[in-house]
Amino acid sequence: MGKKIKSVFASGPPTHATPVTETFLRSSEYSEMMSKHLPYDGVYDLHEAQNETANFRYRHFDCRDRLGIFRWRGIQQHLEELLPMLTDPQKKIVDFGGAASSVGFNSIIVDQLSEDAFGNPVRYHGLSEIQGEVDVIFSSHTLEHIPDLDGVLKEITDKLKPGGLLILHIPSFSCERWRPGIHTNTKYNDHVWAFGLEQSSPIPNLKGYCDIGMKVADYLQIKQAEYCGDDSIYLVAQKEG
Repeated sequence: MGKKIKSVFASGPPTHATPVTETFLRSSEYSEMMSKHLPYDGVYDLHEAQNETANFRYRHFDCRDRLGIFRWRGIQQHLEELLPMLTDPQKKIVDFGGAASSVGFNSIIVDQLSEDAFGNPVRYHGLSEIQGEVDVIFSSHTLEHIPDLDGVLKEITDKLKPGGLLILHIPSFSCERWRPGIHTNTKYNDHVWAFGLEQSSPIPNLKGYCDIGMKVADYLQIKQAEYCGDDSIYLVAQKEG
């Protein structure tokens, strides 16, 4: 515990920059920072009730330029089990869709964006571009943008080593403003999926509903699947072998 991973700033950190350590991620400083709001253009375009949802509080806060911070917040309740998996320097870890906020410097970013949050070039734009197999593929709030879900899950399965892990943190249908047809994004692709863990949609005529547990189970062995605190789904699956 407390082993230094690297500064959360890629270059030119301000004097208050805090190193990303296991101790820091468990600290009251981190918890307090995560609870703050960050005013930004468009906040008041949302319905007032949506401003108070857990996912809104988790994803809009002060110090957003800290590497991976908003994504760690969304899965904070799984911090103890995730830290060893995502910070092990001996493992080959991929952050799929992580250019905007990678979970750590040990991870290999795969993203369609040409640069990461700090202006560094993104080397890999597809999983197939990475040589060899990997130990862990982590993906947070990315799969909902990809129409060919079977295609990407097959790619993920092919890239994982036998026994390798897929860790997903994806939006749940339960958040209305994340549903297809409601969520619109001028910078990235709109949402095409409304994920849940029930075989059929809990909401009649919900556009794009997908039982993500059943879908992933077509490719990998599900180890854990549950709704988590920021109107999202946390899922861990393992490749056989």
